[in-house]
Amino acid sequence: MLHGFTATPTGEEEVTGWSTKMGGTDVAVAYPEGSPTPNGGYGWATGAAKDATTGTDDVADVNNVISQLETQDCVNPSQVLVAGESNGSGLGLITACDHRTAGKVALYALAIPAVDPSVLSKCAGAQPFPLLEIASYLDQTVPYNGGAPPGEPAFSAPLAWFQQLAPSVDGCTGPRSATVPDGTHYFYVHCKEPANFYVANDGHHTWPGGPVGAGGLSPGVFPASDLAWCASGLIGSPPPVTDCASVLATYGYTSVG
Repeated sequence: MLHGFTATPTGEEEVTGWSTKMGGTDVAVAYPEGSPTPNGGYGWATGAAKDATTGTDDVADVNNVISQLETQDCVNPSQVLVAGESNGSGLGLITACDHRTAGKVALYALAIPAVDPSVLSKCAGAQPFPLLEIASYLDQTVPYNGGAPPGEPAFSAPLAWFQQLAPSVDGCTGPRSATVPDGTHYFYVHCKEPANFYVANDGHHTWPGGPVGAGGLSPGVFPASDLAWCASGLIGSPPPVTDCASVLATYGYTSVG
């Protein structure tokens, strides 16, 4: 679970609730720590024009975390989920597009993603990868329709870059959309790897549906953790989500077509 800009691993554990959800199971949750930011907390070097650190190869660090989980903590190499929030989602995206991590991850679940054209440029020529992206209509940090205050760099509109990336990297064709509880689902009739986008009606710039919101923001009710776990196809004993079939059917998640 990759934290956002100026956040901490401990704070990310609190806002996502992953550790509580996995309590009593054989699922391990790792919370890597980025580099210090000038405003406190930590961040990741994604290449974004704002809300990112510089000077480190954080994809290599994520790759090392995955390797350590497999070699030291007995994690099954086919059972790895990478999730990110904001700046952490930007790192998740460039990790997904990097040749060093190709084929190592069952799903990249990227929420309220802080992505701009510089980040997206790192996905040129990437191999297909499984992507779940979740945005929020009420996000003021990464606005759903893009844009930024005068004089500031803008993040890319979340749906716009998803609809650019899914066809070019995952070979997706036949775009569709449907209303789901708490939001809207955008998907495709066919993809080489699953590519699903959701926008939550409520919640702000924090992990959707988490137990608490970062900085006092409302997380809303969209069940990002349950959906990400179920979409990944990972196996936990006992299962941390008891009825994944219902979750996937309710939210219309589409796998490879």
